[in-house]
Amino acid sequence: MSHATPIRMQKSNSIFADLMSSKGQAVLLMLPPAVLLFTLFVALPLFDAAYYSLFKWNGYGTPTDFVGVDNFRQVLNHGIFWQSVRNTLIVLAVSLFIQLPLALGLALMIYEKTPANTLFRLVFFLPYILAEIASGLIWSFVFDGNSGVASAVFKSLGMAPVFILADRTWAFLAITLVVVWKYFGFHMMIFGL
Repeated sequence: MSHATPIRMQKSNSIFADLMSSKGQAVLLMLPPAVLLFTLFVALPLFDAAYYSLFKWNGYGTPTDFVGVDNFRQVLNHGIFWQSVRNTLIVLAVSLFIQLPLALGLALMIYEKTPANTLFRLVFFLPYILAEIASGLIWSFVFDGNSGVASAVFKSLGMAPVFILADRTWAFLAITLVVVWKYFGFHMMIFGL
């Protein structure tokens, strides 16, 4: 008596077979537009910026005065560049060590799905979806030394109004506060998922 062994179809592990599946066809359909958009709006401008950075160029016409890495040397020797690096690192540190822990703490407090917590999520997430221009206008009115909220608080305490955005120290603190306010809700929502 002979036993016939059934022939088993082996699953193909080839890339071509994977691409011909329905998921693979979707990838093949969506990949070219994504690559085209990435190339047009990220890769080409990046290469153009690298090319133009090697020239002394006023922004108009074709760059002709090749200076090599002299532009980079000039930037690295400028004090304002290092001041901007310092300011960026301070904002980064505030975001990492103040904003993220506060967002995590609040996300843990409003984790349960209740109507009140849903309202809190909305209130804290709203600044993130607010346009940058609108945020800037709101905070410029808050920090206005003549008629802003900050001025009213200083006046109510019997102090002279402070023009926050006109003072370097106060302006940097104000901008850092706005950054924390703007992105706090986003991090809270990420932690709360």
